[in-house]
Amino acid sequence: MKKTLTTMTAFVFTLSLSAQVTTLQQSNAAQQAQVNDKVNITGLEAMPATLAKPVTHTGNSKAWNEEIIGTTEYDLLTNSSIQNRNIYHSDGTISACFTMGHQATGFADRGAGYNYHDGTSWGAMSTTRIESTRNGWPSIGHTANGSEIVISHSTAGGFTLNTRNPKGTGAWTESLIPTNTGHWLLWPRATVGGAAGNTIHMIGITAPTGNGGTEYMGIDGALMYFRSTDEGATWDIVDSILPALDSNSFSSYRADSYQVIADGDDVAIAVYSQWADMVLLKSSDNGDTWASQIVNDFPLDHYVTDQGSDTNGDMIADTIDTSDESGYMLFDDNGMVHMTFGHMRVLDADTTDDNTSYFPGTMELYYWNESMGTGNFTTVAVPEDVNGDLTLDFAGDYALYYTSLCGFPSMGKNADGTIFLTYASYMENYTTSTQNMRHIYVTKTMDGGTTWETALDITPDLLWDGYECVFPTMAPVVDDKIRIMYMRD
Repeated sequence: MKKTLTTMTAFVFTLSLSAQVTTLQQSNAAQQAQVNDKVNITGLEAMPATLAKPVTHTGNSKAWNEEIIGTTEYDLLTNSSIQNRNIYHSDGTISACFTMGHQATGFADRGAGYNYHDGTSWGAMSTTRIESTRNGWPSIGHTANGSEIVISHSTAGGFTLNTRNPKGTGAWTESLIPTNTGHWLLWPRATVGGAAGNTIHMIGITAPTGNGGTEYMGIDGALMYFRSTDEGATWDIVDSILPALDSNSFSSYRADSYQVIADGDDVAIAVYSQWADMVLLKSSDNGDTWASQIVNDFPLDHYVTDQGSDTNGDMIADTIDTSDESGYMLFDDNGMVHMTFGHMRVLDADTTDDNTSYFPGTMELYYWNESMGTGNFTTVAVPEDVNGDLTLDFAGDYALYYTSLCGFPSMGKNADGTIFLTYASYMENYTTSTQNMRHIYVTKTMDGGTTWETALDITPDLLWDGYECVFPTMAPVVDDKIRIMYMRD
């Protein structure tokens, strides 16, 4: 088996962009590639999209500072949506974590890799995980009392909390987050909020049947909410299935298809479902009570595999527009949620194969906020037409992340309300002899999401032709710089 070394890279840069969009039609080769690279696809429609104008690449010149902060041979940093992985602190320091593993056969050493920037330089790269057991999918946070927290799932069962105070130094103290389900728990998301800044909000799911689990409370992979108001010393809410997320609304949840964020007492949970409604839950009282809103109304309620994707009763399976399950959201200063996610098209035509189909060439990255209403999205990005010929050129293959060709979004904001967005995009001009690569892009909106600037490729170096750049995570706090961590393979 080929072993590949991937690097975690962090950089900062300043940004000035201008807006323009044109129309793009996929080339015949790209359309055919969607069939050739299918996962159980039985039908395909070609589709137009919008495209940001070409950016002039400048060889190896850089407008940012970059440094490798870690390495890993375990290179699945998420199944879909990005977690909280890096924090820019008010004192100018940065904390960063990622799933790390170097023992390629089974990755018995897998766990959270960590690095810290003390305001001057990054520390030594991690060689061992911070947890005591084989773990994965860490979320990082920082409380007002100064504690640094990392929450991950353990293959020994349950969610693990590691804390230390002060941040950036000293030994980690480890504990298991309590649960009464008796089920294996996986893929957590965690954030810190509360008026005092010391509340931990966390969500995660019980192991689905496809991962060796069993149904819980009528759901295959039940999504549960946990809360601690004292930095994880005690947990006053555990195993809570919120009303809008119970078996009345969902039959299953999938790995990493959800997110939780907090800003003071404002808390939000998003579910970026592919075969169910996309839902936003909000709390203005630090998680005591919740209100829900449907972002995208999936036409088949309580869908289960092999039900068939016939939405109009004509006995013919329909292709359905939905989410790719890779999404991100952010509170603005008025408490409004801004959300971005990848567009996906799905189909269930064969009702005997215990499987479904998706269209890996679906391109758009969508944007939504609470003022826009159910099902009303705008397109923020599609892959860049670098040569300006209005076709998306295709070398013959690309990595299948089961997301849109513009996916893995992450956002941050600065003091004047500007929202910044980063994502990984398919590249028509960076290829091996047979495979197109992905690069990291950044765009911004200065008017609350009404208009977006032309996206900028921030990994354009010609020497990187042949590198895959993916999984960008932006520190939520932006000042005169944007701070992004991503994986380069």
